[in-house]
Amino acid sequence: MSLGLSQTIIELALVNVILALSAFVVVAGGTFSFAFVAFIGLGAYTGAIMATEHGLGLLPALVVAPAIAMVVAAILAKPLERLTGVYLAMVTVAIMAVFEVVLLNMSSVTGGALGITGIGSGIGLLELGLAVAALLLAFRMLQHSMLGRAMRLVRADPLVASAVGVNVPRLQLLLFVASAGIGAFGGVLRAYYFGFVVPGDYSFALLIRLLAMVILGGVGHWSGALIGAFVMTVVPDWLRPFGEWRDIATGGIVLLIIVLVPQGVTGGLTRLRRILVRRRRGEIQEEPEDAPATGRIEGELSIEGEGAR
Repeated sequence: MSLGLSQTIIELALVNVILALSAFVVVAGGTFSFAFVAFIGLGAYTGAIMATEHGLGLLPALVVAPAIAMVVAAILAKPLERLTGVYLAMVTVAIMAVFEVVLLNMSSVTGGALGITGIGSGIGLLELGLAVAALLLAFRMLQHSMLGRAMRLVRADPLVASAVGVNVPRLQLLLFVASAGIGAFGGVLRAYYFGFVVPGDYSFALLIRLLAMVILGGVGHWSGALIGAFVMTVVPDWLRPFGEWRDIATGGIVLLIIVLVPQGVTGGLTRLRRILVRRRRGEIQEEPEDAPATGRIEGELSIEGEGAR
């Protein structure tokens, strides 16, 4: 089993980073919205149609597809704003399922089950690296902003967030639209990288994979999506010699990490760093079992704040 990374694996990981960031936006804001898979597919098919039917290149697609996805998300967000928790999750999963059915049945536009081929633009490591770097820079700025702090507070406790003046419905609407734009951006890059799109690529399986990346990496910091995407891309490649047991081994490793570090890799590393710093200063102190909820929230935000620095 070789632990080396081929250029192809690095490129696939970079594509997955962008898709995982789309999921991270809504999950980090405490929203159970899974429609980002549909918007990834919308971006991919928009880019594919622009390339094959209109002969347009990558850059126009990277502008048009996210814009269309964000408009559609803004329209859908209005009827969804009253839904929360499991109800929102169920409806957004239904949106994803309806989108896949539309792709299969509008064969004159989408190619049906065969999809669309012949996109080809020759994008590679450089283009994907620049796209990921630009997004990570934007997320780094977000982490230190008032919006980033509001996201962490809403995820910790929406009622407390409302009490301190955060407009929770408006914030979640913004995150829903932003997730759609990022997802469509990643969908275009994915379509141009592989050179084809098929409906099966934007199904429930992709939803599970992206959520695993975000949860594995940790929802407290943008770097969690980066780490989770690389782990979920690289580990299956390393386990290729296991053949048909590869998926089981990958799932076991991911499950083990989540059980041992429930706050994700970034959350675990941040907590470890904080403990080591406090131990060096002689400040280690156990938090009482009956600590008030607000104290736990403040502790979580302070931990994430240290991780951001």
